[in-house]
Amino acid sequence: MKKYIIVGLLILFCSIGAFAQMFDFTLINQTGRDIFDVYVSPSEDDEWYDSWFADDYILYDGDEAYMEFDEDYELDLYIYGTELFDMLVVDENGDEFMFTELMLENISKIVLTMDDGGTMRATWR
Repeated sequence: MKKYIIVGLLILFCSIGAFAQMFDFTLINQTGRDIFDVYVSPSEDDEWYDSWFADDYILYDGDEAYMEFDEDYELDLYIYGTELFDMLVVDENGDEFMFTELMLENISKIVLTMDDGGTMRATWR
């Protein structure tokens, strides 16, 4: 009996570890502008949570940042079936750009660029 409990706990812990980094991604800034804030929330939520950047952090043009979800929060998202996320990016001018329904489970990198009209674009892989 003890053997089955130990095996069950090992399977559970290995499964939880597999969910870690499920929604994490690298954000690459190639916009020509510095980015001051990034907000990410499930698409079904009506509000943005705290910025992923600390008060003094800036993602400079040409730099990249690893966007890492808290493991417990990530597990909760998985359990509740969250698949799509929205991302709000605020640049050095205070301009806001929103990207909706990102399937972060299938995204490892998001590259931000700026088109000639001043609209931020996102491509991912």
